[in-house]
Amino acid sequence: MAHRLHELSDEDRKDLRKVKRVIEIFRNLDQRMPSSYMDAFLAVATDPGKGPTAYAKDLNMVQPIAARVLLEIGPKARSRDEPLALVDRQNAPDSLRDLQYFLTPKGRKVMNDMLKALRD
Repeated sequence: MAHRLHELSDEDRKDLRKVKRVIEIFRNLDQRMPSSYMDAFLAVATDPGKGPTAYAKDLNMVQPIAARVLLEIGPKARSRDEPLALVDRQNAPDSLRDLQYFLTPKGRKVMNDMLKALRD
């Protein structure tokens, strides 16, 4: 059976290399980082200040799973020795029960590295 080749333009190749560089930035943080962690980081980076329920909806996850993923990329890691510390949570100003998530300085550096990789 003959292999079917797909043709990519130089621009397509360039764009795919950029995507690869972004993934490598995540892999440099954790070689086995699940894509759900990457999705959660990008959700907080693009729309900061929401709580786990809102992010769960954005990520198409149930709230307990989204809350666990946010903790894993944030201040409390259950499955690693050191937390990734890419996001942090704080109480919402109008409610002691509600949490909001924001990028940490480390998370902002990772975001800026990704943006640079996409612009190069």
